[in-house]
Amino acid sequence: MNAIIEQFKTTVLQRIRYNTLQAYTSTPKLEDEQLFFLLLPQLNGEQWSEPMATGAVATAIVHTSLNEHDKVLAKEAITKEQQLIVLAGDYYSGRYYQLLAQSGNIVLIQKLSAAIIERCEHEIKVYEPLEQTLTEWIDSLMVIKTALIERFYEVFGFSMYAPMMKHVLVIHSLQQLLAERSVPFFKQLVELGRDQINEEVRKHKEQVSALLAKMHYSEEVKRHILAIVE
Repeated sequence: MNAIIEQFKTTVLQRIRYNTLQAYTSTPKLEDEQLFFLLLPQLNGEQWSEPMATGAVATAIVHTSLNEHDKVLAKEAITKEQQLIVLAGDYYSGRYYQLLAQSGNIVLIQKLSAAIIERCEHEIKVYEPLEQTLTEWIDSLMVIKTALIERFYEVFGFSMYAPMMKHVLVIHSLQQLLAERSVPFFKQLVELGRDQINEEVRKHKEQVSALLAKMHYSEEVKRHILAIVE
């Protein structure tokens, strides 16, 4: 399974490779957990067509583009390197549109475009100095991490995997944020309270256990999901 995910990552990176940009910027950020959930239907034995494979690559490219812009949001000064990072994000966005336009998948373009808008709106909420309840904050985090994959599922008839994807990615994100004090969201976490965050993680883990019992997943997929939330 890990080999399939790594091959998928290689395919995505090959699609967006541009030597001049990569000479001045780091390797584009691809989150293995998001890649796993883009491939989850295939890994769990669902019929997997060429349009689905292309759509998964395109969705991963969009994630990469937005991740590059997030790198600049996390910093203060606008240096030449940061300007190139923004340019790289825009370039990756262009590659996503080109890939889907060539495939003729207008519906997926529309869905992902709507998800990008929704994601950006929630990123603004997270960075705004306005008070949010814990529930509101986690709702925004969930949209940021999962909206694109959820739309991908909708287009190809895999919405039954969305609840698991949402719970697992939120758990993983919260655990990372609690462990890494340097991340942009840590200030909000401190204000909201670590005990409350840990309680939310526990609740989401309960939902993961319930979904594992309710839906059919291969044993290998189950092990991979449990490894992410540990």
